[in-house]
Amino acid sequence: MRGLMVIWVMILLIGCKNDTRKIDNNKQLVKNFLAQPNSIRITTHQNPIAEFNAISRKMAHDYAIMQKSTTDSLLKMSALYRHTVIVIEDHTILKLIEPD
Repeated sequence: MRGLMVIWVMILLIGCKNDTRKIDNNKQLVKNFLAQPNSIRITTHQNPIAEFNAISRKMAHDYAIMQKSTTDSLLKMSALYRHTVIVIEDHTILKLIEPD
């Protein structure tokens, strides 16, 4: 099994709700990223990906730890959600989109 490495990533399945309440500054980071992923580059947070991860975990409808063996089932499950984001530690963030 040498050379076989399991990569752990966090997949965040965010189910957005229509909510007219005022969104505080921290939740705004998540909202901005979901609307425009490049917005994460112009934030004032010291580590915006780590901050996104912490905030979105509280907002997410569901989240799971992804392993090589569960990748396929989690990606299929992501089709049930409006937004799916994969965060790898505090250095990489991916927003999955449906192909046209």
